[in-house]
Amino acid sequence: MIPILFPIQLPGMTLANRQDVFRYVINNFSAYYDSVDIVQDNDEDGLILSSHDDAPYFNFCIHKDGKLEDCIARYLPMFKKYHRTPLIYVSPASSYYCEQIEFEKISDDAFMFLEDESILSNYPVPDSIKVELTEDEDLFIKIWGDSRRDPNDIYGVASEAMVNGMRHFFKPPKKGFSHFATMAYKDEKPVANVVSVYNKDWLLVIGLGTLPEYRKQGLGTVLMKDIIERAHKLGIKTITLQTETGTYNEKYYEKIGFVTRFNGVYYKP
Repeated sequence: MIPILFPIQLPGMTLANRQDVFRYVINNFSAYYDSVDIVQDNDEDGLILSSHDDAPYFNFCIHKDGKLEDCIARYLPMFKKYHRTPLIYVSPASSYYCEQIEFEKISDDAFMFLEDESILSNYPVPDSIKVELTEDEDLFIKIWGDSRRDPNDIYGVASEAMVNGMRHFFKPPKKGFSHFATMAYKDEKPVANVVSVYNKDWLLVIGLGTLPEYRKQGLGTVLMKDIIERAHKLGIKTITLQTETGTYNEKYYEKIGFVTRFNGVYYKP
């Protein structure tokens, strides 16, 4: 893998900057282990695809340069082969935007990076909250799924595809990646958890969740504090995550020191 150069500068972006963004997006989604088991990229675009999971999040082409129609056409046989809806992902790496040809926007992701570590580093951990690494897949999935059981909640209901995707993190990681799952306990009861995936350059936070009845008690913040401490011990300086733009989640991450560096948008032709 080509290392990402940080920080990614958006004002006056050059071709080199776009290469960095494109490479980061490819690496970011590749980190989803065998949820994404087909990864292709070339000079103008790339493909992220799952041979067994039809969730849109794991099946799309990524545009970088050239015509959007050419990007979709290049990978259309793969979409058809696996019965996937053709989707295209556009980020600042792209030199041409979908609104110009009236594609349907279906999702907007904020790529966030931890820039102010002092908020988490100085956060006081209550004696009633403990954080531990866990390899208990069934317990982790239960707590994670229960944190997403309300259709009116900010998380929404966890689909079967999302649950299966989280289970993949309890399998051996593919070459170049490692991971850990952490559980937060309140008065010795498991109530919140998160997965972290990392390589030698950066760490990606995935699926932070807290049981509804335990929210706003600092559990998520304690988990995030624990993550940066573990990242430092591993020598990792870049901590990043993805969330929906304009949501409560994005505002929460901003409050604990994350900044949205760029956005990526899913479109449907």
